[in-house]
Amino acid sequence: MREIFALCLSGNSLEKIQEHLCKQGIPSPSGRTVWSRDVLNKLLNNYKYTFGIIDHATYMAVEEMKSKRCRNPNRNIEDDEEWNEQVNLSYYGPMR
Repeated sequence: MREIFALCLSGNSLEKIQEHLCKQGIPSPSGRTVWSRDVLNKLLNNYKYTFGIIDHATYMAVEEMKSKRCRNPNRNIEDDEEWNEQVNLSYYGPMR
């Protein structure tokens, strides 16, 4: 997850991230050798996948970058207090 966010923040497209993950032999969440753009997009857009892995600042940096490129940006959690509340509600619990 961290690598996907880092690649995105470095300006890589979903296609470039797909290629990188495939070359590295990193399987998708379903165990497939090829990542779909849809899966990558969902991981980058849904904060529920990031709790305990990605910090709020990194998530927001990716959201800001993506919203500049997208005509229909997703709902963002901009408030640190709301972020922390959602972390506490997460299945995985708070970040360590």
